[in-house]
Amino acid sequence: MILKLELNSLIENGCSLEVATELMETKTTGTYNWNEGNFYVSKENNKVYTSTDFYRKVYFENGSLDFPYNCTELIPDYFNLALIDFMQKQKTVLGVLFDEAKQFEKFKIKEIERIKERITSQKEFLNKMKHHKFKSKENDIEICESYIDFLHTKEYKPQDPKENISNYFDAYSQSIFSDFYKRNEDKSINENYRGNFFADWNKRTDKFLFERETLKPIYKDLCLFNRRLSMLFDEIIGLFKVVDGYKKTQETNYHTQLYLKLEAIKRFLSSVEFCCTSINILIEDKQTENAILMKKNCSRLFIECIDSLKEFKIYIDKTPLKADFENALSNIEKSIDFNELKYLQDKPQQPEAVIPDEVRTTKRRKTLQEFINNIDDKEAFLNDLKTTFPTEIGKEIRVIIDRLKMENILILGAREYKSFLEVLGKYFNRHIGEYTGIQNKMIITAETSDPIIKKLNPLIKNYKTK
Repeated sequence: MILKLELNSLIENGCSLEVATELMETKTTGTYNWNEGNFYVSKENNKVYTSTDFYRKVYFENGSLDFPYNCTELIPDYFNLALIDFMQKQKTVLGVLFDEAKQFEKFKIKEIERIKERITSQKEFLNKMKHHKFKSKENDIEICESYIDFLHTKEYKPQDPKENISNYFDAYSQSIFSDFYKRNEDKSINENYRGNFFADWNKRTDKFLFERETLKPIYKDLCLFNRRLSMLFDEIIGLFKVVDGYKKTQETNYHTQLYLKLEAIKRFLSSVEFCCTSINILIEDKQTENAILMKKNCSRLFIECIDSLKEFKIYIDKTPLKADFENALSNIEKSIDFNELKYLQDKPQQPEAVIPDEVRTTKRRKTLQEFINNIDDKEAFLNDLKTTFPTEIGKEIRVIIDRLKMENILILGAREYKSFLEVLGKYFNRHIGEYTGIQNKMIITAETSDPIIKKLNPLIKNYKTK
């Protein structure tokens, strides 16, 4: 999770007042550890990174690329980053002799050899110290062996156009781009400076939302949506800083930075779509007018955010990301089925009436198996899932859900989270936590997530088909 380094934001997202205050008072960028979890504070960006984002910062964005032994969820990202780095170096060495498919296989071989050497080293240490118990070394070996299995499953795929840095060259104005976010050497502001543009736009938007009486019931949700748009905007600017840096220097390390920025943009695009869940809750609570206002304002803010990038001479519609942004906006626009709403409003006196097919969005409640994807034997998978997690509740269930979604095993529509939890609870035949507690934003520490993911990964490996 990435949070603004602001007291209210930290407390709203689960920090105690004591920890939030200490984070605010930190003097330098770096890592900080409390009982509540690990935090990476970026004074430059005025942000705090927790949970998986903490480890992403430590392992990938701190001047080096390290294997994420303490956060196995990041192993696929590590693989992609290491592969990108290896490919760029091989292109430089081989020139016209470079063959991407052959180099991919060579990379896998080198990774397997490297990991096997580490396993041998750890086993030799354990043999020397066999009268003592070193759980961390044993875990290390287990992770390494699983990573080798992971490497054997990877197959060559041509480069995604999104990951080709040259595909972004024509989507911004190189000649004046750095002027937009850099001050003059004497710290004065040049005529093109836009460093405070989006912060000011954000404040104006919050003020506008606060002053509208009709928006008060949904004011907090809209402000949260606005903050997530702000972070999305920051990542887009960061993406083009990477593109601009590469265009000026041709340094190969910018390719790995590009991947990290693209992944961050993908995560923030998903996070801004949270409003679809908020809209769904409003509809379920029969707050139709508020749901419609939420949808209209989220759509408007999203469009304004993308349009505001033109202030920086950035044009998303000229990048490979165009379809991703169009899909995100489309999902927000489709979060309300006005035909169904109209039918329900016109027939309040007949709640038992059958809704005609032409206006019905869901003919019946989905079964648990229908939420599961990329699994052949769904019943066996769900039974093993139930057996593996007999007591987990709340945050632990959220970790399971997020992991299965990331693996494309669990597919949830914009308005299906609540119904999925209901059928999951019935299948588990026990209380798994409240909908609001599981679905809402929260800080999940590695202490909570790592044991869950460690137990879940073997199930994924055994049952996932692709």
